[in-house]
Amino acid sequence: MDAVTNLRKKYILNLEALKPGDIILEHGYKPHSLLIMKVTGSHYSHAMLYEGSTIIEATSSGGVFSKVPNRFAVVNQNDLKVLRLEKEISPQDMENITITARTLTGSSYDKSEALQAGKKKKPAQKKSNGQFCSRLVAQCYNKAGIKLVESINYCSPADLEKSPLLTEVENAVKEASEAELAHALASSIHTQHHKSSVEWVKAAKKILKKSGVEAETINDIYSATLSLRNPKVDKLILKEIKASGHYNFYLQDKNANPFRYDVTKFAEKIGNNMYAIDAEINKEISIVKVQSTNLSNVKECFKSYPSCLMAAEIDLYTGILNITKERLEIIIEHCENNNLTPELFTKALSMINYIDNL
Repeated sequence: MDAVTNLRKKYILNLEALKPGDIILEHGYKPHSLLIMKVTGSHYSHAMLYEGSTIIEATSSGGVFSKVPNRFAVVNQNDLKVLRLEKEISPQDMENITITARTLTGSSYDKSEALQAGKKKKPAQKKSNGQFCSRLVAQCYNKAGIKLVESINYCSPADLEKSPLLTEVENAVKEASEAELAHALASSIHTQHHKSSVEWVKAAKKILKKSGVEAETINDIYSATLSLRNPKVDKLILKEIKASGHYNFYLQDKNANPFRYDVTKFAEKIGNNMYAIDAEINKEISIVKVQSTNLSNVKECFKSYPSCLMAAEIDLYTGILNITKERLEIIIEHCENNNLTPELFTKALSMINYIDNL
């Protein structure tokens, strides 16, 4: 991305308008993005899935990982487009879609497969389990029995845009305020976390390959260690994860967002803005839901095979939940100090109690 293009950016996603399962199409500015748009006849070169608190996407630079939804911006308002199912589906089906997206985290990007998606004649069968942006989105929906496009494995962002099952979400893109734009374009701890995650996942896949195991996703990596039950392999993978800083990443939030850990700073930044308070609570609720499930799963794995790797994972998810509880307590204290009752206040209290009883 050239500096001139970056300076021209001023539009961001309107998170108030988004719902879990929304599909985000993005217009890219790099040469390969322009080529995709030319070949497919679309204004969009990239597709992403909004999980509810984060975006799941497949990129050529790192494969399938999450992205913070308010950490990027575009030049023109129509450079982002948000699509949603015309017909509402059950919460269970939507959860199936978002869980599938999360379980595909760590998947490799397959450039050769992505190239096939732009062709008029699509292959009948996929040749690999690798991902690319629009395949990821279509496969997640397909898990819930929803076929968005004719070719699930070889679709393009243009194909998703044309899907008769989807409709555009109004007011999903807005002009950013000066503060919002500065936040969107500022350097982020999440960028470094993404890079380090890509590194340890690649290293873990190589370690497993030497033991005769092919792993595609992060879930595959952990499942493979449970099947192999090889302490040497566990220690090698654990060493790579520790070296990447993955186990300490969540602690960096205290430096990046100190207002979330100090009630006086929280009051200065958020004040009586009820939407902002509810947005903070909603973010924490999403974290509790995901990480408590992760903690439950790794505890079961540890019972089956008490490895050093599973022990480290238990410590990780316990730590994330404890720091989330700390942030929720700051929000509650702020609300009580100022006689505020945001919509999600009771839910925040229940989340604190839930963490205490895990």
